[in-house]
Amino acid sequence: LKMLGSVLPFANPEMEASRLQEILNTIYKEDAIAVKVNNQVISVPHCRYLNADAKIEAVHKNSIFGISVYRHTLSFILAMSVKQLFPNKTLSVEHAFGLEDSDLCTAYYCELNTNFLRNSEGITEKDIQAIKQRMIEIVQEDLPIEVVLGDSAKITAAFSTNNQAYSQKLVQTLSVPTVFVNRCGDFQTLYILPLAPKTGMMSLFDIQSYKNGLVLMFPSLRDLNVCPPFQPNQTIHDCWQDSNSLWNQLKIGCIGDLNQIIMSGDSKNMVQLCEAYHDRKIVELAKMITDPHRSVKIVLIAGPSSSGKTTFSHKLSIHLQIAGLHPLVISSDDYYKDHSDPTYPRTKDGTLNYECIQAIRTDLFNQHLLQLFAGEEVEMPLFDFISGQPKAVGVKRRLEPDGVIICEGIFCLSDEFTSLIPNNQKFRIYILPICQLNLDENTYFSNQVIRTIRRICRDYNTRGRKAEHTITKWESVRDGEVQNIFPNIKNADVVFNSSLEYEIPVLSVYVSPLLRTVTPDSPAYPIASRLLEFLRHFQPMPAQNVPSTSLLREFIGGGDFGI
Repeated sequence: LKMLGSVLPFANPEMEASRLQEILNTIYKEDAIAVKVNNQVISVPHCRYLNADAKIEAVHKNSIFGISVYRHTLSFILAMSVKQLFPNKTLSVEHAFGLEDSDLCTAYYCELNTNFLRNSEGITEKDIQAIKQRMIEIVQEDLPIEVVLGDSAKITAAFSTNNQAYSQKLVQTLSVPTVFVNRCGDFQTLYILPLAPKTGMMSLFDIQSYKNGLVLMFPSLRDLNVCPPFQPNQTIHDCWQDSNSLWNQLKIGCIGDLNQIIMSGDSKNMVQLCEAYHDRKIVELAKMITDPHRSVKIVLIAGPSSSGKTTFSHKLSIHLQIAGLHPLVISSDDYYKDHSDPTYPRTKDGTLNYECIQAIRTDLFNQHLLQLFAGEEVEMPLFDFISGQPKAVGVKRRLEPDGVIICEGIFCLSDEFTSLIPNNQKFRIYILPICQLNLDENTYFSNQVIRTIRRICRDYNTRGRKAEHTITKWESVRDGEVQNIFPNIKNADVVFNSSLEYEIPVLSVYVSPLLRTVTPDSPAYPIASRLLEFLRHFQPMPAQNVPSTSLLREFIGGGDFGI
């Protein structure tokens, strides 16, 4: 066992987790919430199964990986409390409020289900208080959370007995002889994400009722000593709830259900249903935009990286044409300032900051919008990202009398971006992939994971970039989203869910080989290994049934929109 240059004896591969914890505490003078083994984040008890020398580093909760472990361990304790108090019900963690793996994520929305189709029966305030009290007791008892390798058939039977249907179905479709589980007393869950070694490490949390379920609140990296008050985002939750109704109707609630469909050979119908649902929602948006009671002149589309903004814009344009309008699609990227402009904003390290709205010529953009609305012909800029400046000659555009402008970009929801345009002339859309299907009861599939996988595929297909490059740049991309996109969600008129429930099985075929090229000595390896761990739970699916007009084609290629 090699730990940060120190060599420690590791004669017994079944080393007790408590002994490993003692070693870590001695070196770091404080509890480790998890460890990196050869740069892969795992639970401390999981180290019992190491059978070779490894470099081990402590992971503390004041890091992106550490706070993630903290959140998922709280989810485990919450699920354990629910099961002990209400044996016939099962907790399911459904989605986050805020951006996962960032300071903006401070709560999970959860429901208590009895039929695993997310038809939550609601929860009383008395139930909330009982669950919270039991969580406090479990934390105070400082119980060990073990990692155990068990026989798949026995684990499946145990999940069936305890009404953990999502976990049961997932294990059945993995077709492996053994699986790892997290175990605390007689409660256990699948080992999908690392948990803390002891319940006593989860000292700060809160829960409260919300809609048909409850929210689990926890601290952020901004201040680990404070549990911020819950700030709901109604539009995100409503979007999740709307999509949820479809999958309840189809009796599909988890990745195990999706795997069974793929294994049965009926995935084509699944693809068609997902695509039809997307098209229906885009038609509904087109009707809202063309509503005679509105006076929409510009549709503004914003969303975090790899949400599918470009394809969505093309598809919405088509449906607006069907409705009798003449859309004019423009790009906010063409209004970036010349890179030599002395007023160009810069990051802390002095490099150009493309994620700041001050990098955009908002005055020129607003002037051009007013001219277009007045029926004038406008020479709009074309930005050359290779030279870092606008091209010498732009492109002349004119808006038809029955025209509408469509513009997408990371700044589109900002009031400053269209400061001279009255709000009643704007229709603002926020786009984000919100997956409806859980891996197991305690692990939802986050939009952060979906978008990272999408971007790795697109960067490789369109720019030849390796997965390592995309992952290492992701933090700066996320910082820009935190600054420019998520604070402006409140300005959106609607939220469009760009997730396609079949997409991860398709993307896994493309992205898994790319992720395997990331070596253990790379800073990108912890994320690459975690993504591979997620993907191994999916049955792969070929792209042959994905239509050329699908939003997914933006990331795997072969689409009709030339993206």
